[in-house]
Amino acid sequence: MDLLTYTVFSTVYILLFQLALNGKNEMGFDFFLMIGTFVLGGAVGAWMGSYETGFVIAMTLSFLYM
Repeated sequence: MDLLTYTVFSTVYILLFQLALNGKNEMGFDFFLMIGTFVLGGAVGAWMGSYETGFVIAMTLSFLYM
């Protein structure tokens, strides 16, 4: 997985879980925390050389904000 694929998967995941499943009309602080979590996951994935690992870490951490 490269950076572009990671970005697309992260965007789809964030939009699906934050906007569709939470049902809120507003984008509050939780939305920005989730974006920050995926930025952190991308950084960890780049450091480890595996964006899949970073995506799994970011998905796991994002469950804290739902």
